Formats: sequence, C-alpha cells, structure tokens
Amino acid sequence: KLCDENDNRVLTHLSLIIRKFKISKEIVASFSESGVFKAIFSAALDFGDDQSLHAAMMIIIKVGKVDFAPEYLMFSNKFKEVIRSDSSILGTAISAVTLLCKYPLCSKKFKELKIDNDFRKFMKDPDYKEYAETFFDYMDDDIY
Repeated sequence: KLCDENDNRVLTHLSLIIRKFKISKEIVASFSESGVFKAIFSAALDFGDDQSLHAAMMIIIKVGKVDFAPEYLMFSNKFKEVIRSDSSILGTAISAVTLLCKYPLCSKKFKELKIDNDFRKFMKDPDYKEYAETFFDYMDDDIY
C-alpha cells in the first residue's frame, strides 16, 4: 500500500527499514511471493528518479546477499541504462550488478544485455576494477 503513494520518499524510508532487518532466505521468499518486491521495484522504476532507483537498488543489494528473487530481473534494463550513463548512482548499480551476477538467471540476462562489455571497461578504472574482477569471476562460473 505504501508504494501506491505518489511520494518517492516512501521508497527511501522502506529501503532504510528493510536494510535494518536481519534478512533470511524465508524473508526473501516471503517478500517475493507476497508481491512486496514487485511493488517496491515497480514504484522505483515508475518514479525513475535517482533517489527512488537508489533506494530500490540498496534493497536489492541487502536482500540479494541472502538469496535470489526473480523480481531482481525487473531492474536489468535500468542497470544497463545507469551503467552506461554518468549517473550519481553509477556505483550503486555496479555494486548491485556485481552481486546479482552470482545468480545464473541474472548473469544470463546481463550477458544478453551485453553488460559484460561495460564491465570490461571498468577493469581499467581503479574505482571499479575490483567490482569488474568479481563480476567476471561470477560470469566465468555461470555462462562462459
């Protein structure tokens, strides 16, 4: 219901609350099955501003460390868009993609979107080289 509010600050607050939880696989499954993730990620994508997208990506990072949820794939194209921009949330997107590519469905989708080409460029960037190395370690395990 909170995501139906026409106020992107709700997403920031939800992000802060969720990040304070001790997240378990059961919580990830429950949020996925009950539509919580879908509502949050849809709202963030609908708002489309950096604040909303950052809040959702921070949730993805928090819960993605615990388990996979198919709703993460909702952000695939947005990740590609942010990674190919000079957005203020570039680092957050890189961190999220690096984490998510450990999941085979995500790594497959990122390969389809050619996000691996972007991460090749990050290998030369001292700020993102470590993320790129981890990205390719996961990708090597899953699809290459």
